[in-house]
Amino acid sequence: MDRPQGRRLFIARLSYEGNSFGPLPADRAAFERTEWVRGEAAIERAAGTVWELAALPAFRARHPEWSLIVSRCASAIPSGPIDDALFDAFFSEVMDDLRAALASGPLDAIYLSLHGAAITHTRTHPDLDLLRAIRKQCPDVPVAATFDMHGNLPEAIGPLLTLGASYRTHPHLDMSELTARTLERLVLCVEHGLQTQACLVNTGILLPSINMRTSEGPMRRLQEAAMRMESEPGVLCASVLGGFPYVDALHTGASVMVYTQVAQDPDGALARQAALRLVAHLHAERAAFFVSLPSASEGIAQALASTEPGLIAVNDSADNPYSGGASDTPAALAALVAADPQVPCVVASFADSVLVAQARRIGTDVPFEARIGATHGVQFGNPVVVPVVARRFTDGEYRGTAGLLGGLDVQCGESVVLTLVQRPNVKIIVTSSVDPAIDPAFYRLHGIDLTQERLLLVKGKNHFRAGAGKLCAQIIDIDAPGPACLDVSVLPFRLLDVSTRHGVTS
Repeated sequence: MDRPQGRRLFIARLSYEGNSFGPLPADRAAFERTEWVRGEAAIERAAGTVWELAALPAFRARHPEWSLIVSRCASAIPSGPIDDALFDAFFSEVMDDLRAALASGPLDAIYLSLHGAAITHTRTHPDLDLLRAIRKQCPDVPVAATFDMHGNLPEAIGPLLTLGASYRTHPHLDMSELTARTLERLVLCVEHGLQTQACLVNTGILLPSINMRTSEGPMRRLQEAAMRMESEPGVLCASVLGGFPYVDALHTGASVMVYTQVAQDPDGALARQAALRLVAHLHAERAAFFVSLPSASEGIAQALASTEPGLIAVNDSADNPYSGGASDTPAALAALVAADPQVPCVVASFADSVLVAQARRIGTDVPFEARIGATHGVQFGNPVVVPVVARRFTDGEYRGTAGLLGGLDVQCGESVVLTLVQRPNVKIIVTSSVDPAIDPAFYRLHGIDLTQERLLLVKGKNHFRAGAGKLCAQIIDIDAPGPACLDVSVLPFRLLDVSTRHGVTS
């Protein structure tokens, strides 16, 4: 077959972080609420955001000779394992699209936007399964992939890729920048014959993600080391991935990934040496990742005693939706109620469609007894039973304005703002679907001006800091029972022997 004029780039995306202990499965509805698109719709959805595919319009403008074939692009808020039938449908669609693209002419390159910590009920690394299938279909086509900093990467991924790289910032605000750099390097592979060597080392170390911010601390130093390495002769990409410790799989853990130029590294020795240097950096920083956090009661007491003017946030990171939490654990709310706060407080948020429907039936300004939290079981505590009043209902739709959600349309389902009968200064937001509660627009939707509040109890972690967290005078991270708790050894792992992976002395 004669080669068609121009270049052809095939694109697919599966960006999902699965928590083996998250109580909610990732089903079709969860993906459709966030991202389940293809073709030009996938590019349009990302325009003006920080997400990976936001880099595509600029790439197309720089390289008009390249045509983009965009297959299924899928992402959802982290929760439990992906429904197997859904992943199978995604997998089949991408492979069918790939075969159809090959039938119409040669492909010049493939780009995959992946996370690296996806799981299904039966697959411990569906990203790897997808890569292997694509490589079997296209053994000689350059393939590049970008990963989340919290990906758990099996070492088998390294040689399957021509190029691989991960985010450098957390909160993740450099996603489109990473894609832009990766695509330009992919063009060099296609148009100038650039060939690469790969070395991926999975250390197996389980690091707590609460201390992976790159504004300071050990992850900042590791990312700076990787960035310096990319300025060395022959090194194309150098990445440090902190991993996601809530995946019950043998490949879970921090890893490093290096790609070099064959012209300067014919036997791969440079890639191996560079990767081992990054591993040494990681081991040197390991202890610095481990921090102690106050309990819910201690953190709330600290916030209420603070003399710092302005909004004080208490981060219940163990139920963070971006770590697989279901916005359902009750311990922090129970501690707040027990503290009997006298100042204006907001709790953000719980996801309970049944409670929202109950409040709608009763209507506003009518007291009723609410059971809040533990709708998926009492493994993380019993529900908080309190008399409340519904004050405001919403349709649960808003457009993000900051950080990770800036420019995106978000749907959290019908929602309600409840206040405690005994303490009307305490407002509790309840949504029908899980929402990260990281964007100021989420609070405005619910009629809440955070500048007029004193304490914000939020089920958040690091991405909160790049959004609503900027309005806070102080942020106190706490540790309470939940699927993303600080000490992973208390979680019911089956496949992974956590005792050999967790802690600074193991």
